[in-house]
Amino acid sequence: MGLTLKVVEYDPGWIRTFEELREFVLPVLNDLIITIEHVGSTSVPGIAAKPIVDMDVVVSTQEDVHTAIQRLATLGYVHEGDLGANGREAFIPPDDVVWHHLYVCTVDNVEYKRHILFRFVRPSRRRQKIQ
Repeated sequence: MGLTLKVVEYDPGWIRTFEELREFVLPVLNDLIITIEHVGSTSVPGIAAKPIVDMDVVVSTQEDVHTAIQRLATLGYVHEGDLGANGREAFIPPDDVVWHHLYVCTVDNVEYKRHILFRFVRPSRRRQKIQ
């Protein structure tokens, strides 16, 4: 298939991109969310990363996840299902928005916890299994 993974030096502009994306989704999710987190390698200052911002929209209940799916559709997001990460719903962004990865999950979701821990685990320890 010939897919190429591009990794670049850290770009402080990733923080601004995340903030702009958060502000884009916030109006339709404001009453549901616990937090919206910048996650993945672009959220860790100083490390090289693939230049795609990842964000987790975190809600309280599975019912809130279903509501968020419907509301994000009004902005043009396409729901992709959980893509094999149970309880974490993935989305394709609207065509007119910078490409990014957006996920919705509950605060107790294992994948969300791994995303948050990634920011705090030293690089030498990242190879160890996070539980």
